[in-house]
Amino acid sequence: DMDDDGLGDACDDSDNDGVFDADDCAPTDNTVYPGALEVCNSVDDDCDGKISEYIGTPQHVTLATSHGPYRNGIAVDAAGTAHISYYVYGVGLSYWAVSAEDAQTTSTIDTGNGVGAFNDIVVYADGTIHILYADAADSVWHATSTNGTSWSLVEVQAGAGLTPVKSVSIGVDDSGALHAVWYRWDASAASLWYAYGDTGTWSSPTQITTPVGSGVVEVAVDWNDRPRVAYSDGSQGTFYGDSLSGSWVFERVAGSGIYSASIALGPDQEPAISFATSSSVRVVRRSEGTWSEEIVEGQGGS
Repeated sequence: DMDDDGLGDACDDSDNDGVFDADDCAPTDNTVYPGALEVCNSVDDDCDGKISEYIGTPQHVTLATSHGPYRNGIAVDAAGTAHISYYVYGVGLSYWAVSAEDAQTTSTIDTGNGVGAFNDIVVYADGTIHILYADAADSVWHATSTNGTSWSLVEVQAGAGLTPVKSVSIGVDDSGALHAVWYRWDASAASLWYAYGDTGTWSSPTQITTPVGSGVVEVAVDWNDRPRVAYSDGSQGTFYGDSLSGSWVFERVAGSGIYSASIALGPDQEPAISFATSSSVRVVRRSEGTWSEEIVEGQGGS
C-alpha cells in the first residue's frame, strides 16, 4: 500500500474513473479508461491500443448505378460483417460483403434485366446467407450461400398467371426457419403471400390477405418464432397482421402510408411500424391493444 490509502496498490483508482490503475492505460486521466467512448482527439480513449479508430470521414462505396425505385437488403452478422443484396440494372441480383477488417466479397447471384430488382437478405448465426428475390418473370426465389461466392437457388413461387411482384421481405426465427412475405400488384389485382422454409425446402405459398393498391411489405419474427407483418396499401393506409390466433388477421393501423412500411418488435414483443406519407415520416406503436401514431419528421396531413 504505497500511498497509505488502506486499499492496497492493486485496488487503487487514482482518477476515480471506476477502473483500477493496474488496468487503466491513463490512471491519472478520468476521461480515458477501458470502455470509454472513442472520440476524434488523437488519444486512445478506450485503452484498446488504437487511436481514434472508427472516427473520421464515413466510407462511401458505390456498388452500382441503378434506374428506378428498387429495394435492396442489408444484414450484419455476429462478427460485424455487413452483407448487402442489391440489383444492378441490366445485370441482375448481386451481393457484396465487407468485414470489420475491411475484407470484401462480391458475386453475381442471378442474371438478367429485372432479376432481383426487389430483394431482401438475412444471415444465420452460423454465417449462412439467405436472400429472397423476384426474377424478371415475377417468380419468387430463395438464394443461399455459405461463402458469398457459390449460390444455390430454389423457386418459392412461380410467377406464371400471377401479378407482378412489388416487394419482398425475409426473416429468420430462433429455430433457423425462414419466413418470407411478398406483395403482388398490378391494375387488375393485388395479393400478399407468405411461405416458410429452410435452406432447400419451402412450404406451399399462402395468400394471407388481399390489398387494394400497390404497396411495400416487411416481416419481423417474434421470440416465439411467429411472423408479424406490416404493409402499406397505396391510399388505403398502413396495415398490421399476424397469425397468433391460428389464422392471419390484419388491421388498418394508420390512414396513410403510401410509400413504405417497416416493422420492428419491442422488448415486450409489441409491434412498431414506420411509414412515409407524401409529407412526413411517421410511426405507430401498439401498447396493450391500442395503437398510437406520431410524426417523426415532416408535416401533418396525408
